[in-house]
Amino acid sequence: MERFIDVFGLKKSKKLPDDELYVMLMLMRASEGSEPAKADCEDPMIKAACLLDSDKCPAECKDEEKTDDDTKVKSGDLAVSAEAAEGKRVLSTGISDMDTLTFKTSEEVEISKITLERYGYNSDGTDQIKWIWLEDQDGNIIAESKTLSKDKVTLNIKRDYKKVDGKYTAVIVIETEGASKGTIGFKVTDVDSTAKTLNVDNYSPYTYEIIEYTGAPVTVEVKGTEKSYNYEEGKSFELARLKIKANTVDGAGKDILVKGFTLTNDLKDEDEKALDMKEFLDDVTVTVDSKEIKAKATANKDDELVITFSEDVEIAMNKSALFVISATFKDFDAYGDAVKYKLAKEWDLNAVEKKNGTRVTVNYNNAKEWIKHVFAGGKIKLSNTKLWNIDAAQASEGTVIAEWNITITEPLSKISFILPVNGDLNGFDYIDSLTMVVNGDEFDGNRIKAAAYDAETKYAKWDYVKNAGNVYVMTEEGKGKIDSAKKLWNAVYEFKNVDIEKSGKIQFKVDITDTGNEEGNFQFDSFAKSALAGAKYDNTNKYVESNDVSGSIAFSKVNIQKAKASLKADDLKAVDFVLNKTDTLTVFKGKYTAKKGGYIDLNKFYVTKNGAQSVDEENAQPAKLKDNDVTFRLFLNGEEVADTDTLYSEETFSDFRVDADKSVDVEVKAEVEAYNDIAPKQAYKIWLYGTDSNGNEDTGEWKAITVDMSVKETAGISIDKATDDKNTITLRKSNAVLASFNITPSNGNDSAELDEIKLSVTKNDTPVLAAWLTLDIDGVESDVQWTDNYDGSITYSLGKDIDGKTLVTLSLNGGEAGEYVVNLTKVNTTVSREWSKKLVNAEVFITSAKASDSNNSSTVFEYKIGDKYDSSYSLKNLALFTTLAGVDMEDYADTIARYYAKDWSVSAELRGKAKVIKEWDIDTNKKTLEVTITANDKSAQLINAVAYQVCGVVDADKCETVVVAWYDKYDDYLDYNGSQLRVYAYKS
Repeated sequence: MERFIDVFGLKKSKKLPDDELYVMLMLMRASEGSEPAKADCEDPMIKAACLLDSDKCPAECKDEEKTDDDTKVKSGDLAVSAEAAEGKRVLSTGISDMDTLTFKTSEEVEISKITLERYGYNSDGTDQIKWIWLEDQDGNIIAESKTLSKDKVTLNIKRDYKKVDGKYTAVIVIETEGASKGTIGFKVTDVDSTAKTLNVDNYSPYTYEIIEYTGAPVTVEVKGTEKSYNYEEGKSFELARLKIKANTVDGAGKDILVKGFTLTNDLKDEDEKALDMKEFLDDVTVTVDSKEIKAKATANKDDELVITFSEDVEIAMNKSALFVISATFKDFDAYGDAVKYKLAKEWDLNAVEKKNGTRVTVNYNNAKEWIKHVFAGGKIKLSNTKLWNIDAAQASEGTVIAEWNITITEPLSKISFILPVNGDLNGFDYIDSLTMVVNGDEFDGNRIKAAAYDAETKYAKWDYVKNAGNVYVMTEEGKGKIDSAKKLWNAVYEFKNVDIEKSGKIQFKVDITDTGNEEGNFQFDSFAKSALAGAKYDNTNKYVESNDVSGSIAFSKVNIQKAKASLKADDLKAVDFVLNKTDTLTVFKGKYTAKKGGYIDLNKFYVTKNGAQSVDEENAQPAKLKDNDVTFRLFLNGEEVADTDTLYSEETFSDFRVDADKSVDVEVKAEVEAYNDIAPKQAYKIWLYGTDSNGNEDTGEWKAITVDMSVKETAGISIDKATDDKNTITLRKSNAVLASFNITPSNGNDSAELDEIKLSVTKNDTPVLAAWLTLDIDGVESDVQWTDNYDGSITYSLGKDIDGKTLVTLSLNGGEAGEYVVNLTKVNTTVSREWSKKLVNAEVFITSAKASDSNNSSTVFEYKIGDKYDSSYSLKNLALFTTLAGVDMEDYADTIARYYAKDWSVSAELRGKAKVIKEWDIDTNKKTLEVTITANDKSAQLINAVAYQVCGVVDADKCETVVVAWYDKYDDYLDYNGSQLRVYAYKS
């Protein structure tokens, strides 16, 4: 046994048998003239033996009960007080909050244990109290749950929460199961700590009434899928997602408030190591239904992540919310570690009923496993730069086919890998050389022609021959057909002993051979992160593992062109030409680029049809869309340089120089004289070429395809509703707008012909004739022909050209009060749009709605009287109607009618559905009405209809009833600040 001895202030390490140690100690004592008959426990030698747990330590100096706390110097004052949870009850079965304990210290004190004693009038044994524990104000469990023993429990404070410096609070929480009625409470009787003085108030314990009540039922469901992350500094990673639902069971349910939750990382049966969140956590983000909320998170040594919200998240009964928890990390290097967060215990969800603060009853729907998230790699980070497909001219040099950034923590050496080439069978013939450039240092690849690959041999250096479409390899045994299990590569490039000294840019470059007029393509296999596995870290002399690397490298596909240029198209939509019109529309836009190696003087242009060509089409003939005349016009940098109306006919123009590695804007417009017939979609190929810097003619040739072109009877149009497309309540007036929408030309057209609009209008389900309507186009009443059809619809024959976005408005002439519905069924072609407007003789609107007090015992509504069609009208008998949430409203209108008729012969079933919660006469001398309403049920209710009477419209003594109801689609009228109007339930 190795013994550490600190004698006379010097610490030594020496392996000594116990006997030798004892002899040494006694000799040293004898040399000092001491008497060994009676042990001096404070003697340094004796203390050393006892500290080393030697059996030579005198019995009188041993302290079997000594703990870490006992060895610490007692210092400072600790005072503990308790405050009752006002208005709270203890559930007979469930979780309940009790006293809040406050710990005050004069300096830093470590608290290790707290002893609680049970009080109250309850005859049950301690087995009705399943668990008792402590939580801090953020929901952290600071003392793990324990059971009572003889009416007492000593709770051990968790290591992360032992130190108290100043003031600290904690809540006593218990879980009961079948506790009988009576009272129960707990009192702090003792605290083990490093404080020199302890003051536990000599108070009478608070006791709480035990009631039979079940907390609101809540379901927690796991969402998401397993993920494997490649770590990136500053990036946020999802850790868990939970769907929390406030259920209703047998019609019972409550609105709940979610305060936070505790997630436990549980990887007991997993191969991965649990991520130490306490060490790496930087920040936590929580979203609820995709909206970020303010949250605070703490991680502890027990693999727990405790999250609390700055403001409680409310979930209405029978509704759910999706919580997504993500995090960023700092100084992260735990590659391969994982999290699999779960709510380990039902009290890990800190949620209460909104009305009374009672903890909810939680059901964990664990049909789906909790989701694992692994942080797979990241010491070496590969960040790819997307180059897309690359067009390489023959004989070009230094064409970049892959570019990426690498981030490393220390130098790498002895990187060796292979890159296979795929593509045309003779694709490797296009490559003269392949070079890897690392921060400016070049490494050449060694080309191995034609390799056949399988999993066992990795690759073999074989030549190949091609015969009648079959590929053969030349092996040592002779010629043989390649087995289907093997993969043929045109060539393999091998790199050996590449060094990367620091983070930076890495590129792969190719030189292209001059292969005459041949065209083809090739692409290298992806540079996977496994290619770096096996390399060495210079500083630590360790090998790189796959999990150390995040990202991979994708190589661009290289197209070999016999030209020394490229033509790349922009995104364009198909274009429509209109019959019996001449239009000029853009059918191609892009850039022509001369590659490195010299300029191109563009001077030739021609057009062919896209697709297979017949012998007749190959002869020069007019370019046409089904006998319509077509002329293609070529523009370079905005200047028209050529035109053609004949397919396959070469057009020449003055030299237009494009310097090496520079580009020119290319646009082709088609002028179509569409006077013969409609034509289906057709695309064309355009060709450009010229003379290169070496005087070679007909070089730099490149082709591109135009957009689809077609000839239609009318130009395409699109429609969308205007901004007033809500179903609204509007004051009756002589020119009330019933519907409005925008028409826009589509398919590349700047203008279109508005030929025909077909719609129907009803008032209280009765058709409205066209004579009572006005159709405006861009604010001007149209002189149009209209027809009232036998089916109740109206057809407007327009024949009007529109330029750009055009507003169409339908208004009512001298309209009467009532409910109007507009159905738009045709704008040139079939469409489907609907508007609902209710015109009233007088308006009443809500201007505010709020709870009357913090207990939501009632609601204060403020209503405003709006405009009247006639100032002589009077308003009275304003009534608000409500039903319980989720109740069908089919018979609601009948109830309202009977209410105003004072006919209460309505069936009991109907009376149960609709409830008049308040009525009052409207005081026309006031602009607003403020009324406090208390619901007539303990459950919160939604206002589903507002009704009032307007008197004097027809007869001074008679009144008509205006009803605005949720079921009639006027939900915006019954909303306030985006939520349906609610009457809070009175306090239970």
